[in-house]
Amino acid sequence: MELSMVSMDLTLLHCPLCLRPLKPPVYECKGRHLACVDCRVERPGNQRQCQKCDRGGGFNVWKTAVDAVLSSVRVEFPYEGCGLYVTYHKLADHQSMCPLVPCKCPVPVYRYEGPPPALSHHISTVHPMPVHRI
Repeated sequence: MELSMVSMDLTLLHCPLCLRPLKPPVYECKGRHLACVDCRVERPGNQRQCQKCDRGGGFNVWKTAVDAVLSSVRVEFPYEGCGLYVTYHKLADHQSMCPLVPCKCPVPVYRYEGPPPALSHHISTVHPMPVHRI
């Protein structure tokens, strides 16, 4: 497998209906609009009709080529020290569990934000608080 860096508008990888990142399986209507599987199933009134076009078609065509692209697009996790490349549509999942996601200082006056080890150091040196675990 050959890997290369590509620059692109990541909003192209979002469902035009719910605006969340597209994840496989992806479907297409007769007007060539894409929809994620959640939007295909959960349209108002449980209808599978495209709300973006006037053709009135449902999302009946499974776009396996789009699925392949979505499964291969990886982005670097943006927080210092992590260094992982994550499948774009799984970025939010990784953010919820990554131990390096910045934490905010609990003292409202300070606007410090940093990874847990740095926050621990900040609290123990700037504030008279004992730090046991972050």
